[in-house]
Amino acid sequence: MTDLLGELKALRKGYGLDDPRALSRIGPELRLAAGVAEGDDAAATRAKVTAFLRDTAATLPWMEARAVAAAFALDGSEDRRLEERLRRLGARMGCDMRTVKRRLDAALQKVVERTCDSMPAEDVASVADPWHLDRVEADVRLDSACTEVREGRRVVSHRDGLREVAFSYSAPPHVRTSVEVLQGGARATSDRCSATRTRIRVRLPHPLKRSETHEVTLRVVTATAVPFYVCTPRSRCARFDLTVGFRDGCVPRRLWLVRDELPLEAGDPERARVRVPIDADGRATASFTSLVSNRSYGLAWSSA
Repeated sequence: MTDLLGELKALRKGYGLDDPRALSRIGPELRLAAGVAEGDDAAATRAKVTAFLRDTAATLPWMEARAVAAAFALDGSEDRRLEERLRRLGARMGCDMRTVKRRLDAALQKVVERTCDSMPAEDVASVADPWHLDRVEADVRLDSACTEVREGRRVVSHRDGLREVAFSYSAPPHVRTSVEVLQGGARATSDRCSATRTRIRVRLPHPLKRSETHEVTLRVVTATAVPFYVCTPRSRCARFDLTVGFRDGCVPRRLWLVRDELPLEAGDPERARVRVPIDADGRATASFTSLVSNRSYGLAWSSA
């Protein structure tokens, strides 16, 4: 949680949790650590953050615990700003301001380390980026000459002022891939990340607020038929719904489910998989929930 320390340092300013602007300084990582839910009001948010800081401070040495309590005004600021609160604490402890600040810095570093150690890896990863995917819906159509995909991607912002998101797509080496933004934004830039991966940046129609959702619809075309289609989110994704349609002459002999696999293994036809039926119209569907970051989910097929 690379920004948690910065969020804590911002929150201690002024009157700490007594400050009228305190809620605007509680960032996504601190909200996650304190268990703040999207629907929590100001009072509930303040109470949860206070409880989190009290509980964490209780695990620290006495002087560091007192420094945390004073820094965030956990017992009330008494209309005293941060410097004055720390100065009064130093006077009670018989040490100078430099020592108090050093103790506070050490305490905050321990708060971050212990928070990261106690949280699931997928929760830590979910706030490493400025947004995450809430839902992806993909409709894939294949024939012998190309693959055409229409995707709806619902993103959730982790911070105020999010203006741009980036998506990436994989295709076989040296195969031309085109991406068009149909709704929900304007194409800003695109670049080739590697021999097999293309990234597109989408400028949003307006800056998103923290926890605000927004849907972007894209059309992706590759100049070849592909042997699988998967979603591999960078952070957690709540749901992925996939439909694959095979046009005349392209219906495969085998089609199987790809669930929670390493990206490099997604198209491996030798592994034992769950078979998925193809209906009379040449279509197959799959749905996934609670996708884990950097794991692949989708469908793969083979005519062999």
